[in-house]
Amino acid sequence: MIDLNQPPRIVVAGRSTHGHRPVERFCFDDVWCIHLYRYRFTLELDGVTHRVEPDTVSLIRPRVRMAFRYPRPGCRHLYCLFVLDPPSRRVERESLDAAAPPTSYRVFGEGAALGPAFTRRFERVAENHATRPGRATAALWEMLWQLTDSDPAGEDEPADPAEVAAAQIRTRLNEPLRVADLAEEVGLSHNQLTRRFRARYGTTVVAYLQAQRLAEAERMLVETTLPMKVIAGEIGLDAQQFNKAVRRGLGASPSAVRAGRGRR
Repeated sequence: MIDLNQPPRIVVAGRSTHGHRPVERFCFDDVWCIHLYRYRFTLELDGVTHRVEPDTVSLIRPRVRMAFRYPRPGCRHLYCLFVLDPPSRRVERESLDAAAPPTSYRVFGEGAALGPAFTRRFERVAENHATRPGRATAALWEMLWQLTDSDPAGEDEPADPAEVAAAQIRTRLNEPLRVADLAEEVGLSHNQLTRRFRARYGTTVVAYLQAQRLAEAERMLVETTLPMKVIAGEIGLDAQQFNKAVRRGLGASPSAVRAGRGRR
């Protein structure tokens, strides 16, 4: 499907929030796209409709016409756009015309589960591509090898339930998450997840969730012009909860943090 003898070259990567426009369309001549979705929506690829479930990864070839149909504002995903070296692109271009629609892979759940290590690699791509491009490239390259491996899981060690829960938290901040629900999803009791999570991360599940929400709130306040109400919804809080959380965690009001006066 894809020639990985040479490392990919990242064009752009990060976390993105969509849905303020109900439909977005894209088509790239030489750029591949990989996404990790945490919401249900409809994706059209060359006119073929795909019902995408949460925890799905799409790897989309160049020259594929894409239409993302979002059900609501606040749809969050990880993304990376990348290109291959010219020899690889030539090989791929020869096979594109007869190719089937791009493949989607389930990250968590039954069947071809990729596991939490895949999500961690994707997060490293998003976090490092601008400042540590070598590390980001290495993580993306490993992700692509995992997708093309005959063993979809691509991991030698079993998934750590605490890591799975942490990955769920980081990509589902806008949902009303409860420890009991996360425990059930990873196959543990409430107390078992609490103990394993503290041993792995040195904090409670609730404190980790609050810290992740606060970090994302600060990022969106500083890096975007989204209204406060929208940002609050993006991290699963109402306006009053959002204001209190920002003041308590960052030492300033949301508007002051946006103006650069918060405690960094």
